[in-house]
This record gives sequence, structure tokens and C-alpha cells, in this order.
Amino acid sequence: MQRINEYDVANFEYSTGKSPQTTIIDITLFKGRTRDTKKNFYREVTNNLHEKLGIPINDIIIVLNEVPLENCCIKGGLPADEVNLGFIVER
Repeated sequence: MQRINEYDVANFEYSTGKSPQTTIIDITLFKGRTRDTKKNFYREVTNNLHEKLGIPINDIIIVLNEVPLENCCIKGGLPADEVNLGFIVER
């Protein structure tokens, strides 16, 4: 799932040196990815946004909000740590 919020330049404050193309990606995900996995993800996203949309790399901000599996309710009301997610997450 994704939610996209776009703001007019007049309704958005950005740091000195940032352009009106400043893009903030805020992701909520299960805790458990390795540091290398996160670094690879950051690199892939920033490279794609830069190459395909022309967003300056220094204007891309990615924030990962990691939550423990037991703090997420999915699949019929079960906590995520009791569900086969179909992928490995370190617990």
C-alpha cells in the first residue's frame, strides 16, 4: 500500500540548499532488515528517482520506521509474528 502527499511549494518548507523537488519517502516496515539491505534499498531508490525523474540525489530523504512484528495486526487479526509472511525477517 502507498499513500502519496504532494504539497505546493508555498506549503512546504525545505532546508537551505534543497530544491522544490525535495522528496521525502517515509516507510513503515517490520523490524529485522540488515543494515546492508537498507543501504542497498536507499541506493536503488535514490538512483531510480534521480535517473527516471531527475530528482537531485541530495534532495531525496528516506526514513524507515521499523516496528516489531508483534506490534502489527495482519491476516485475520493475528499479530505478524504469528503469521507466515512469505519472507524472512530477523526476529
